[in-house]
Amino acid sequence: MARVSYSTDVAVVGAGTAGAAVAAFAAARGLSVVVVDAKPRADAGARWVNGVAGWMFDAAGVPRPKAPELLADGGVFHLIAGYDGPRVAVRDSGILEVDMRLLVARLQGMATHAGARI
Repeated sequence: MARVSYSTDVAVVGAGTAGAAVAAFAAARGLSVVVVDAKPRADAGARWVNGVAGWMFDAAGVPRPKAPELLADGGVFHLIAGYDGPRVAVRDSGILEVDMRLLVARLQGMATHAGARI
């Protein structure tokens, strides 16, 4: 394996949702940022659909997702215990159904656009 040497202000371990967001915000503030991950960039982070409260994007300063990243917006949200367990339906939840793979890619794009190296 080749050695790479960087002079950087911030080193982020993990290029998934949290790591890419940290990298984007740190780089946008003028810090030199490098992100490392055990997986290739395209495979880093979550690979599923998550329910995320819309206000969380607002509080984090991340634009809310749009299609195709956004799969559903504030409809009925189901909580299920196990495969055959009880189901609870929450209406008007404000929960966004987000394709996390696409959110990770967007956050990584924000990070590289701000100058981070992934």
